[in-house]
Amino acid sequence: MRAALASITPEQRTERSSAIVRAISNSDEFKGARCVMSFLAMAQEPDLSALHSRTLADSKRLCLPRMDWEARVMLPVAVARLDFKTEVRRHGVVEPVGGEEVNPSDLDLVLVPGLAFDRRGGRLGRGGGFYDRFRESLRRVADSREIGRAAHVFGVCFAAQIVHETPVLPHDARVDAIACEDGLIDCRG
Repeated sequence: MRAALASITPEQRTERSSAIVRAISNSDEFKGARCVMSFLAMAQEPDLSALHSRTLADSKRLCLPRMDWEARVMLPVAVARLDFKTEVRRHGVVEPVGGEEVNPSDLDLVLVPGLAFDRRGGRLGRGGGFYDRFRESLRRVADSREIGRAAHVFGVCFAAQIVHETPVLPHDARVDAIACEDGLIDCRG
């Protein structure tokens, strides 16, 4: 998968990222969301900066992940403007500096990167388990508050990253849909 990602040219990455942003922003889940958690792309991941602009322009709350590396948890942090400060931390992960921590129960849509996805919602991450643990915390929040729903979770990738089957263990969290340059693929059915 890393070789396939490395073969995507910068021009293709830009074009495909724009198509991914369109697929997400045209979805009912995005249109109905008041609070969206996205991510800051690492090398070879889709660039969602145009979606961040759209989110703020639509008066939605934009959150980005900040890692607590010692506790091995991910925290949603609100950013109010596009010119927020970032820092590169462990494993090359780009994170926002500062910002207010947001309660996961406030999230309506969570966008998740990965190395590979399958059409049943299986996700192959980078091995840290941060998104799996975060997805489980979203479920616990929904259950404890009896709000009846957790945030919608979209895997975000290039079409070349969609495979027949990903290795899924019992603790691995599935995504509800996959957003790629070909559109949105519903994984719930």
